Amino acid sequence: NLAIRGFGNERMTYRGGFSLHGSKISSANVNNEYSTLVVADSLGSKQFQAKSRDFVFDDSTVSSNRTAFVIYQLNDSVAHRAVQMKFNFKRNNIVLMTEKGPYKTTPFTASFFGLDFSADVIRWSLSADSLDISTAGGRSTVPMILESRDYYDPEDFHQLHGSGFSFHPLAVVARYCLDNNTREVHSGDIAQVFNLKISDAQKALEFLAIKGLLEYWPEKDLAIVKEKAVTQYLAYKGEMDYDNMKIHSVMGSYVMADLKKPVHANATLSFKNRNMVVRGVEEFSLSDSLNVVIKPDSSVITVLQNRDIKFDGTITAGNFEITGKDFTLKYDS
Repeated sequence: NLAIRGFGNERMTYRGGFSLHGSKISSANVNNEYSTLVVADSLGSKQFQAKSRDFVFDDSTVSSNRTAFVIYQLNDSVAHRAVQMKFNFKRNNIVLMTEKGPYKTTPFTASFFGLDFSADVIRWSLSADSLDISTAGGRSTVPMILESRDYYDPEDFHQLHGSGFSFHPLAVVARYCLDNNTREVHSGDIAQVFNLKISDAQKALEFLAIKGLLEYWPEKDLAIVKEKAVTQYLAYKGEMDYDNMKIHSVMGSYVMADLKKPVHANATLSFKNRNMVVRGVEEFSLSDSLNVVIKPDSSVITVLQNRDIKFDGTITAGNFEITGKDFTLKYDS
């Protein structure tokens, strides 16, 4: 468990294993523990943190699979539990890609914007003040989906029952959190309280982790449950307000294998302006019960802090319709 500062360049700090197999340098270690890579900007502020069991180093890059990755946005973050990472520390840019395994559909969590989003690739030049977020595939086949952290849909909740479970995983975990006033869960406690097999409780936690509703570390038998999970359960019980904010962005395509940059990214997150410009949005609903629909001009919206949204276009609410420019939707108003 070595601590190395300036490994690669002066802004990198690495802590973890170190092994040499032929010409391959990696973080593999006998305990199979996570190693951590942190990169800071010129002022010493963290730009990102990556945790993986198997970093691979060469002359100019660090790469890893199944990487727990956090992008820092002042006191907020954009995070994902398991991505592929390739960091070129000489060019100071990074590419994140979702894996092909069970975590492929797991969303990123963006705390500043109060939402989760699904995407395939993030490209970021660390010397720039923004990063690009994209999906892979054809124009009409693979949308980037942005979902409010207070989103609830009865059908989605039903699907969270999963397959092979004799119980509803989310209902069991959320009920335990509420009854015990905690967001930390262990499979043994879940199994004991609800009279389940420990193996079934572990599978339930892994299932919910893949869905992005909690963080799960099997080696510690520890899960940290997100508020979104509890919100969905309370909304299902009729004990909490919720929203229907789910935005689809569909843009152009590119070849995923060679990491070529698409002509237009689905979204661009600006650190300087503290917003996210989302393209390819034809329309989206705010409230099914109130029948409120937004149709932005040029299919572009700008997401601000805590789900506020700026746009030009048309707002439809029942039989009422208004068209204009520079609208700002205040989420909490």
